[in-house]
Amino acid sequence: AAVPQAQAAFQPPVDIWRSVITSRVTIRVNADYKDLLNPNVLGFAGPGNICSSSVSGANTYYAAALWDKLIGTGAHCSSSFEINANFNSTFPNWDFGTSGVPVGGTYNFLTVVLHELGHGLGHYGSMTVSGGMGSYRFVPDIYDRFAVTGAGAPLLGFVSPSAALAAQLVSGDTFFNGPYARSQNGSANAKLDTHNFGATNGGWQQSSSYCHNHDVLY
Repeated sequence: AAVPQAQAAFQPPVDIWRSVITSRVTIRVNADYKDLLNPNVLGFAGPGNICSSSVSGANTYYAAALWDKLIGTGAHCSSSFEINANFNSTFPNWDFGTSGVPVGGTYNFLTVVLHELGHGLGHYGSMTVSGGMGSYRFVPDIYDRFAVTGAGAPLLGFVSPSAALAAQLVSGDTFFNGPYARSQNGSANAKLDTHNFGATNGGWQQSSSYCHNHDVLY
């Protein structure tokens, strides 16, 4: 296991995120480089905790780092870490380079960490599909509040659970209408990745569907 290499390649994506986000509260990351018991999983990350707040006017869940930012100095939604991250030490084809030059036949560790930390910061929602029915939590994530159809209808306006929501979540026609996302996307809603992933579970792929921007368009 190339632990020193992984450690060295972990800091640059942290620095990239540090350069583009602001918070008065320190964002603490608990990161492990270990056997994830699945050779096909590169890594995963999520908030150390989610906390409910009504700062946006409605009861909503926020990832710990975002909740801390909204509440302010000294606040900690999580008592230990805002982000928990795990990366696969047994994956055989890591590239630990940090120059930005790709290496054929490998996955770049820096870019995987950069991606996963984004989920830890709050790029995810509660929408899911099971047994042909789409659903979301009664108290939604803030991400869910910006998810809309191509025609602009809020996904939180769908009945939960319902077949109609399940169909929407594999329709390839789901967008994010947050004002900052729009400002960075030519004033257009940002397209989310809700294409049909195949026959399993009606085309929904847990941990891939909905919680990513569209992989081809962007």
